[in-house]
Amino acid sequence: MARSTATLLGKSQKEPTINESLTMVDMLLCGVVIGTVNEAPADPEAGSMWIVGEQPSGIFSGQVHNLAGWTEGGLRFATPVVGMCILDRSIGALKIFNGNWTSCGPITPATGVSVIDTEVRQTVASILAALRSTGIISQS
Repeated sequence: MARSTATLLGKSQKEPTINESLTMVDMLLCGVVIGTVNEAPADPEAGSMWIVGEQPSGIFSGQVHNLAGWTEGGLRFATPVVGMCILDRSIGALKIFNGNWTSCGPITPATGVSVIDTEVRQTVASILAALRSTGIISQS
C-alpha cells in the first residue's frame, strides 16, 4: 500500500519543530537575564536574554513580563510561569515570577548601639518580609 504524499511530508518535516524546541530549551535552561528592558537592544549577541518591562515598544510590544532571548535564528519570546526563577545580572539577584517579576531589595543592617535590640528586630523582620515576598520562604 502506497503512503500518501501528505503523510510522507508530515513525517519529513519534524526537524523544524524539534530544532525550534531545542532553541527554546537552550534559551531557558541557563536561567540568566541581562536585565529588564522595554525595547530590544540594537546589536544583541546570540544567547542574550532579557525580561520585557512594563512598557514595551517596537518588537517587544505586547510582551510585558515575557522573556526575550536573542538566538542565532533571531528573537524568541517565552511566557514565564508562576514560580519561575531567573538570575538577573543587572541587580545580582534572583527574580521570581508570581504574576510579576519580584526580587529581594537591599536590607538595611542594624547600626545602633544603645537600641540594638529594636534595630535587630526590625532588620530581622525586614529580611523575613523580603524572603516571603519573593517566595524564598513560605508566607506562614
